[in-house]
Amino acid sequence: MKVLVLSAEYPPEYVGGIALNAYDLNCNVNKKKYQVLQVTYSNCETLELVHRDEADVLRIPIGELNPDMSYFDRFKWQNNNLYNSIFEAIEREIIENANFAFIILHGYFLADAAVRLSLQFNIPLVYYLHVQYAEILDLEDPISICEYKLLQHAEGIVAVSQYVVNQASKMLPVSSKCFIVPKPLDFAKIDSVISNPKNENTLLYVGRISEEKGFETLLKAIIKGVNDENFPYTVIVIGTFASESYKQYIFSLMTEKVKRKIAFLGNLSRDEIYMYMKMAHAVIVPSTSETFGKVAIEAMACKSIAIVSNVGGLGPLVDQGITGFKFSVGDADMLLKQIQALQHEKINYIVQNAYNYAKVNYEYAKVINENRKAINSIVSIDDFYVEE
Repeated sequence: MKVLVLSAEYPPEYVGGIALNAYDLNCNVNKKKYQVLQVTYSNCETLELVHRDEADVLRIPIGELNPDMSYFDRFKWQNNNLYNSIFEAIEREIIENANFAFIILHGYFLADAAVRLSLQFNIPLVYYLHVQYAEILDLEDPISICEYKLLQHAEGIVAVSQYVVNQASKMLPVSSKCFIVPKPLDFAKIDSVISNPKNENTLLYVGRISEEKGFETLLKAIIKGVNDENFPYTVIVIGTFASESYKQYIFSLMTEKVKRKIAFLGNLSRDEIYMYMKMAHAVIVPSTSETFGKVAIEAMACKSIAIVSNVGGLGPLVDQGITGFKFSVGDADMLLKQIQALQHEKINYIVQNAYNYAKVNYEYAKVINENRKAINSIVSIDDFYVEE
């Protein structure tokens, strides 16, 4: 029996929160009786099957898409192409016959293909709800309609937070078939990373440099701090810009004095990110929307202070003044005040509280077992779940 998983691949093809979480969970689906076939898009030239990290990965060439293609046209093309590619792979014997036990879908991006495959094979669909496309059903938006059908058809939903369950429930009452499984932290991996000593004058930002990640809020706080001459910090930025135009816009806001305070390092490996988190005094997560907030709990596990925007599934991760600091979304002045509070608060007390909180709630083995229990409850296969 196989488990068919539709998701982005991590690493090396795509980097992002959903892909990373899918990778963590896919690697830990019970392999004693089930074989994972992950289907994903790639920069390959033709259909190819590779074996990686205990899963078979069917890579589908994405090719050169028309840059003027609308979001819906891209959505429709990707769903149709993936659906047809699976049957082409079976016909060409690239993969074996489709004796799938159930389907796992990560994110709404392949919603239409997932529902069609579930109906075609007459098997359950397990939907991993990382992010919600639409708040309410929009009958004039084809993607919103697909998302509605997905929520309706899925046998069960594994959601990353209560917040995203609440969002989905605005479209359709789904809470009765939802299981909340947060993103895991591999403490063994984190603890093994060796870093330079803690630098109390270093702040860290990790993530895509974009509007929805709130980078401009952080930049405005830095600018204000530098202008007030009360900003002893250097800010390290790990991640890439969402677009060249956004990069140009951000740099247009920066004076030479501000530029000297910020170091852009681009994309780094997880080990390198943990190294910088352990060195940094605080990690800033200024997102304007988040369904969870993996960076915040990673910061806690690395014994760095998390300063987060009080939004979505991110804000509830931090207890103000107990496990970190919070500020209102988009409020650069309030963010600056929280940064300045680092010089006065009982930081060791907060660091230890945060580390304990992350360890108790997000430790890898605990979350993976929660994930297996959720799947077993959804698909009702008695021998699927084996606690380790």
